[in-house]
Amino acid sequence: MKKVGILTFHASHNYGSMLQAYALKKYVCDHGAECEIVNYRTEKQKDIYAVLTKRKGLRYILKNFYVLMHYRKHKDKYELFEKFLSDTLGCGAELSDEDMSKLSYDVVVTGSDQIWNIEANDFSDIYFGKGVNCDKIAYAVSCGNGDFANETAFRKYAEYIRAYRAISVRDSATAKLVETTVGQAPMQVCDPVMLLDSGVWATLAAKPKTALPKKYIFLYTLSCTKELADTAKKLSDSLGLPIVISKVTSPHDILMKAKKVFDCGPAEFLYLMQNAECVLTTSFHAMLFSMILSKHFFAVGSTNDNRQKVLLKHFGIEKNIVDSSISDEEIVSVMNADVDFSSKIEEFSRSGKAFLEENLL
Repeated sequence: MKKVGILTFHASHNYGSMLQAYALKKYVCDHGAECEIVNYRTEKQKDIYAVLTKRKGLRYILKNFYVLMHYRKHKDKYELFEKFLSDTLGCGAELSDEDMSKLSYDVVVTGSDQIWNIEANDFSDIYFGKGVNCDKIAYAVSCGNGDFANETAFRKYAEYIRAYRAISVRDSATAKLVETTVGQAPMQVCDPVMLLDSGVWATLAAKPKTALPKKYIFLYTLSCTKELADTAKKLSDSLGLPIVISKVTSPHDILMKAKKVFDCGPAEFLYLMQNAECVLTTSFHAMLFSMILSKHFFAVGSTNDNRQKVLLKHFGIEKNIVDSSISDEEIVSVMNADVDFSSKIEEFSRSGKAFLEENLL
């Protein structure tokens, strides 16, 4: 049996990051390999997702002040992520940069997520396989949203990229950047969450302890803007539904009239997605899960995000891209649309499954 290690952003307290790691590990294990997560995370990443951050600046002082007002709830949320990390992802002791040379897998898979985004706050050379002496492939890696200010900076990683036996990427912008850097076009494949069907995700979902409205709009974003808050209010007024949020990120959602569900780890996030009447989001992974779970959803800001724009165009749902000027008629149109994407997802995932079958399983 082949022994596989996955090196990715598995430990960031971000629903999409942890769930894509879960998906790839489960898919590989279900297809006959022994697979585990390489439990590597940087000190900066740990601080980014700590209950109280050490980062400097007024923004972070205000964030810490808000967290202290609801400390127990934020601590509970932190512990749900850590529990998912240890119990569901099966991660053991943390590894350091120096430990990478000691890995003894038949194959190390880097990906998915934005692990090749050199501008990410928690980026490390390790995610390019630095120091890893095992056979390496990349699955659905991404360099970010496609707005690369400094391609020259990326090219210094060319030597690491050439050491990979096979490379697949998640989006066309990353494919172009990799091809420009090493002169070879990588295969473009689906995000790992699309390798699993809705039934698997439904089994993983767990109801939060916080009482929920019977019907609601689930709002999920990594950073709430005024535009998103205004759009949420417009949807809530038009549909006559309350808003539920699981991640409070700015004054806009702190002050928003909404049910705030702090006790929400990755499994609880799936429950909120699964039971929402509709989803409002800026998140790439929340869009994917909306399609997988057959949910109506509204995407804000996606015209500025290459990954999201290409995804929505591929599935023929560009009308889901909205802003606060959306009319009641446009809202009704999205809510009445067919949301059974199962056949398109199956078709979309074939290249990813073929890549893994050829290069890993």
